[in-house]
This record gives sequence, C-alpha cells and structure tokens, in this order.
Amino acid sequence: MKYRRFGKTGMQLSVFSLGTMRYLESEENAIATIDRALELGINHIETAKGYGKSEEFIGAAFRKKLHRYRSQIYVTTKIPPTPDRQSMADLIQRSLDRLNLDYIDNFDIHASILGSISP
Repeated sequence: MKYRRFGKTGMQLSVFSLGTMRYLESEENAIATIDRALELGINHIETAKGYGKSEEFIGAAFRKKLHRYRSQIYVTTKIPPTPDRQSMADLIQRSLDRLNLDYIDNFDIHASILGSISP
C-alpha cells in the first residue's frame, strides 16, 4: 500500500480509504470489512453522522478489537453545518460516543445542500 501526507497535517494516509457510507449492514460485517482493510494496509476509515449506523458499527469494532490499533488508524467523520458552537460541540460528542473514541483525527462539515444548518 502506498501512503501520502494528508495536506499539511503530517498524517500518512493510505492512498485508498475505507469509506463507510453504504457497506455497513451489521456490526459483524463492519468488523470483518475493517479487518480486511487493515490487512490490505488501509489505515483511514471515513464515516459521517448521516451514514446510517456506520459510526455505531465502527464504534463496536473499536470496542471489540480495534482499540489496540487506534494509534495506527486515522478516522474521519463528518457532521452537517450547525447554527452555533454548542450544537456543533454536541454533534461532535455524539460522534465520539458512537465511535467509541476519545478523539477524531479529521473532522469535516458535510452537507448535501449548502446552507442547511439543522443539527
């Protein structure tokens, strides 16, 4: 697997990321898919609040076995635009809770319609 620096961050991400928008149908499927991605050298998991139960399934994988690889895995998650700081903080905390993580490596604001600001 090839790795490249992500922007100016210094993070060395695999050139392929594991996007989780549509593949996660169950906790077991998530764990098996993430395990295989890691075997192939993929070190970046990409999810979002709006991707169904994706964050919960990834959180289960971290709870069950991925926690020991946390320092080797980069996680990106996304939330929609928010009207204020507190709404954003609440959404971030909920993502952290669902992902079973203490921190998120890369955090994005994500919306299909710009200007949508409902939390």
